[in-house]
Amino acid sequence: MRVTPAQLNVLKKLTKPHKEVVKEHPIDAYNSRTIGSLLRRGLVEKVTHKLFLHGAVQLTDLGREVVEESVAKKKEKYWYAYTLRGCSLGCQPRGFVGTDDTCGRFGAVAYDRELTEEEVNRYELQELEKEI
Repeated sequence: MRVTPAQLNVLKKLTKPHKEVVKEHPIDAYNSRTIGSLLRRGLVEKVTHKLFLHGAVQLTDLGREVVEESVAKKKEKYWYAYTLRGCSLGCQPRGFVGTDDTCGRFGAVAYDRELTEEEVNRYELQELEKEI
């Protein structure tokens, strides 16, 4: 399920307890629209709590799955080897997260997303099968 970055931030905050003795989180004016959209999608559920005037929310199982999926996806890196030249300005698409000069003839570059076929061809990169 696709969620916006704001929704993902709220979901990540909901994974930790609000206070030491209170696991639920209050609904406040700052995140009420985001909480409303998460309620409609079934990622959080509204619960009543005596400490919170406007109610509280907690994660559902589906919400926990979305958070775990985003954390696992965040750790995944896609590596591409340079075929004609090394790392320098304009020799790779924007947004790379790391480089390695020991891999391949001219080194390799890492991305947190999979590059499109057009980007690979334009910058003359070669996808590496194994992760470095």
